[in-house]
Amino acid sequence: MAILPAKISLRSVRRISKRKQKESIVMNPDDQNQTADDAAPTDSDDNVAPKTSVKLNSTTNAGSRQNLLRNSGIGKRIWSIVGIAAAGVIGLGITSAVFQSKFDANQTQLDSYTSIASLISKLEINALQMRRSEKDFLLRRLPKYRGKYLKAAKHGQAVLGEIRQVPAAKGVDGASQKLSAGVKTHIAQFETVFNLQKTLGFNEKSGLQGALRKAVHGVETYLKKVKLDNLTVKMLMMRRHEKDFIMRGAQKYVARIDKRQAEFRSLLAASTLPPATQKAINGLLNDYVGKFKNFAETSLILKKETKKLSSIFAAMGPSFKKVTVFSQTRLTEARATYEQAKSTLSRTLIGLTIGILIVSIFVGFFIARSIVSPVQILSGAVSRLADGDTDVEIVGTEFRDETGTMAKALEVFRGNLIEAKKLESQQRDAENKAQAEERRHEAEKQEASGKEAERKEREAAEQHKRTEQIEKIIASFDTQISSVVETLSSATTEMQSSAETMSATAEQTNKQATAVAAASEKASVNVQTVASSTEELSASVEEISRQVTQSNEIAQNAVNEAKQTNEKVEGLAEAAQRIGDVVNLINDIASQTNLLALNATIEAARAGDAGKGFAVVASEVKSLATQTGKATEEIAAQITAIQNATNDAVQAIQGIGSTIGHLGEIATSVASAVDQQGSATREIATSVQQAAAGTQEVSNNITQVTQAASESQSSSTQMLSASKELALQGDVLRGEVDKFLQEIRAA
Repeated sequence: MAILPAKISLRSVRRISKRKQKESIVMNPDDQNQTADDAAPTDSDDNVAPKTSVKLNSTTNAGSRQNLLRNSGIGKRIWSIVGIAAAGVIGLGITSAVFQSKFDANQTQLDSYTSIASLISKLEINALQMRRSEKDFLLRRLPKYRGKYLKAAKHGQAVLGEIRQVPAAKGVDGASQKLSAGVKTHIAQFETVFNLQKTLGFNEKSGLQGALRKAVHGVETYLKKVKLDNLTVKMLMMRRHEKDFIMRGAQKYVARIDKRQAEFRSLLAASTLPPATQKAINGLLNDYVGKFKNFAETSLILKKETKKLSSIFAAMGPSFKKVTVFSQTRLTEARATYEQAKSTLSRTLIGLTIGILIVSIFVGFFIARSIVSPVQILSGAVSRLADGDTDVEIVGTEFRDETGTMAKALEVFRGNLIEAKKLESQQRDAENKAQAEERRHEAEKQEASGKEAERKEREAAEQHKRTEQIEKIIASFDTQISSVVETLSSATTEMQSSAETMSATAEQTNKQATAVAAASEKASVNVQTVASSTEELSASVEEISRQVTQSNEIAQNAVNEAKQTNEKVEGLAEAAQRIGDVVNLINDIASQTNLLALNATIEAARAGDAGKGFAVVASEVKSLATQTGKATEEIAAQITAIQNATNDAVQAIQGIGSTIGHLGEIATSVASAVDQQGSATREIATSVQQAAAGTQEVSNNITQVTQAASESQSSSTQMLSASKELALQGDVLRGEVDKFLQEIRAA
């Protein structure tokens, strides 16, 4: 190697020292006004090639957003992505939990009011069954209907107890308590009516009816033995009043019995019967009348107590109406609130998920761009510097992030490389001058051999010193660029860890959304179960309606049969009337015959002995006419009794027809009420089906949320890939720098 002149060596040393000072100024992060031009050589004698700028995405369209990002470290940027994603997921979870809590509360409220409506429907059905059993008992007087009545009443009380146990039914506590008290009162009143009917007897052989029947049979049997028609007629008249009372329940028929009893006693006293017989008949008659009065008194009490049943049930009407209106109103309100909560939950979850996804993608895009783009540009600059291209200008040293630090280090490295090239050029010039000096002083070589050796040693020392200085510069650059690459690698590792955390968070969101979907599906299944139960209840109401309709048809048939029987009995009454007319005609003929016989007797008496035979015949005719008159009187009395009995039968059948008609009207009312209840039950079933459809829609919306969470997870996966790519670019940058340093050392 040629020996450089002392002047050149000293100048190179000064330049290297000056470069080191400027390097320390550039590497100071607090100096915002330091530019890359300060690092350029100041020797006016040096010729420097034009520079090519390398922009680190610092154009004007980046705006304040890019400046804000580049004034923050890469780690902070990455953690900002994680923070946004975590805040979004937490917000989504809190919102979902809050709305799900409200949704569950609305679902519970809807279930409560649906349960109340179902219980009230059951209560109304039990009330109708109570009334039906009551009417059946009053119509047929059979003990079996008491069991049916008590069973329906017991179920009704149980349903009222269930209604009071539902917290949502607090608004109708007063009405339900009144209904419970009303049912208890109705049961007690029905038991009173049942016991009175039991006292009267369930048929003609039991109770007071049996005793009355036995007493009257005793009187009639005795009268048949004595064969006194006038007493029999009076007894038949008393029986007629008895039947009138049984059919009409009027107190006046009891007074008529007393009047007929007095007439009977008068006829009995005027008869020729022995006193013992009269006493026996009077005793039997008194027993009959006493038992009839007992029967009549009990019947009147029964009639009065029976009316109370309808009054008690009518008093329960307002309470029934209140609980029914309450259940329908609250069910409608709960259904509307449920639908609104369902819609709000769906819109909120979908909106939040889409918003979080958009913000995450937007922020991730700009942060990734602010990191990857400068690193790629710096990597290209390092490659050009490694190829010896010193014309590149490093712009971005004013940034406060890791890329700004790398830009400052590259600027120092570029200046050192330019300085090294100048030193190399100066060294070549020095070598050329040295060769010229060597040729010029060839002749003087021998003379100045001692001085030349000293000069060479001095130049060798300077050359060694310069080489050591270059090695120090290279070592300093290696240390700085290694620190920058390590920082970039650490930031990339943090970004990768954050991306993994974001991916795990998105996966957790997906799991939570799946759990919400499962809960929504379970709610849908519960609502479907309620809908099935409501449909079964509707089917039961339809069956009751069918049975009530059938009962109405049977009652109508009974009315028609009673009308036919009434027509037949009226025909019988007309026939009896015609027989009575014939008997009257016979009686008139007998009277005329008696008058003719009397005239014949008078004429025979006038004729004297000649008319004796004719007088005998007239006497016989008169006797026959008298007997015929008596017979026709007896027949007329019997016909009158038959007519009276027939009229009583007609009136009784008309009363039966009226009662059955009234029962038909009641059955029609019951059928109408059951139809209305069936309509309400079907409406409840329809509403529950709509609620089931609503929960299914919520489940579908939650599925969409799950898909959105999956997309968020996919975005985090892409960010993870970008961080890995950034790590790979950092490795490439490190390799290029190592290659450049090796080439410098080799040179």
